[in-house]
Amino acid sequence: MLGVAAILVAACTPSAPVRTPTYQPSYGTNATSPDTRETSPLPVPTAPAPAPPQTFNPSTLIGLDGDQVEQLLGAATLRRREPPAQVWQYPGQGCVLHLFLYEKDGAYRVEYFEARNSEGNIEKDAACIDGVVDGQTTPAAN
Repeated sequence: MLGVAAILVAACTPSAPVRTPTYQPSYGTNATSPDTRETSPLPVPTAPAPAPPQTFNPSTLIGLDGDQVEQLLGAATLRRREPPAQVWQYPGQGCVLHLFLYEKDGAYRVEYFEARNSEGNIEKDAACIDGVVDGQTTPAAN
């Protein structure tokens, strides 16, 4: 029993003074003392990698009415009527985009498109249509 009492007494006796941490803010507490903190330089932000060039998805033309097409591509260089359709042409670099609009719900809407090269063959290269879209900056004249 004497051993237990010795342990209890030893536990109650402070062996070293308890130190309470002091808080000193690093901002504006004493204007006369220099700031001696070491600072590391902030990381320099890097520019994000450029996005890959976007290609135009020509299937987004399907269902657009004439006004929407003109907002997107500008005025067609040639419009011809081939009843029951209208064919609108947009020249690009090395090809011509043909839009076929048919009357639906009181407005002519794109139902089909194709791009043809200078030999008249259907062009399947997306760059051809991208060139047509990129080259159209003239708004439609009313």
